[in-house]
Amino acid sequence: MDSYFAPKGNVPYERHVFRSLKQDSSETVDQYVSRLKKQALNCDFGDEAVRSEMIRDQVIDACRSNHLRKKLLQKGDELILDTVLQTARAMEAVELQSKHMELEAKSAEVNKLSAKPKLLGQIHENKKHENKKYHNADGASCGKSCYRCGQRGFPKIQTVQPIMLSAGNVVILDIGQLLAKLNHTLVKSKTK
Repeated sequence: MDSYFAPKGNVPYERHVFRSLKQDSSETVDQYVSRLKKQALNCDFGDEAVRSEMIRDQVIDACRSNHLRKKLLQKGDELILDTVLQTARAMEAVELQSKHMELEAKSAEVNKLSAKPKLLGQIHENKKHENKKYHNADGASCGKSCYRCGQRGFPKIQTVQPIMLSAGNVVILDIGQLLAKLNHTLVKSKTK
């Protein structure tokens, strides 16, 4: 009585569904073959040998790995489903090991310290020298050594300092401008 009420399958449609199954990106070949076996039961392929051949052909046709596909096609007519699964498992294991080795190599590369020696004076070419302690305000060198590199006699690099001066509602932001303004004010007051 159960067979009377059970819905009849549409074999051409079930075969279409079988042929359209592709291996998912997160799926191993074993998992993919399990899905194919489940769908093949609805396809009325006949005996187990024919069903295995259809699954083998579908794996070759729709697996993600082109490398696996080439290896399977090289085996030709003697290829059976068990050989497909063995080859796929081996390739997936090798791929996983290879990725693990790449990650270890990248991790070691990131953690590696640079051992390039710095030559005297090289710091001044690569970085702005902002050691204001050993330089005069007018830009001339004061003769003392730089605490970074030990060099003597280089000019002070102009830097912008956020200094506010309220001299007639004028805001001066640069130390050089501030000195010039103070000098100008002093000269004016001496002439008066």
